[in-house]
Amino acid sequence: MLGFLDLDDVLNEFTMHALKWYDIDVKYEDIVTRDIVKTAQDHGWEHDAVTFWRYLPQSVWSRCPRSKLFDVISGDYILTAPTTNPSCAAGKIEWLNNNWKKGHIITEHKWLLSKPGRVLVDDSESNIKSWERAGGTGILVPRPWNKNRDKDMVEYTMDKLNDLRL
Repeated sequence: MLGFLDLDDVLNEFTMHALKWYDIDVKYEDIVTRDIVKTAQDHGWEHDAVTFWRYLPQSVWSRCPRSKLFDVISGDYILTAPTTNPSCAAGKIEWLNNNWKKGHIITEHKWLLSKPGRVLVDDSESNIKSWERAGGTGILVPRPWNKNRDKDMVEYTMDKLNDLRL
């Protein structure tokens, strides 16, 4: 099975970083909608997106041993969507070059790469739904803004990946 991983809030700690970077007074666990990009833009993110990305920390998930992540799926492609600011894509590419060094695709239409035999690991319910409608397998990474919010991020996602082996 060919695997694709989302970048934001799967391989990095985008939301926590944005909250701290812009001194936004919202607790991570209280975020039930994914409006952090809009909030960050309101706080001036658009003028320093590359710098924002440069200091974005890796997530617990991305610090798991690569062999553990990909013993079920082949390939380790990053599939990420940009904001409307061109410097966002530049910042994401810099982050990937510094932290992941594997293939990446930047598109807001992730579902176009979906088909049977491909899996998307993502924190967005809408991305997972469109991916599955196009024929692929989706794994929704637990985050406060999705229906898996009460599950452990690494344990749940690894269990779902291991289920694909059966």
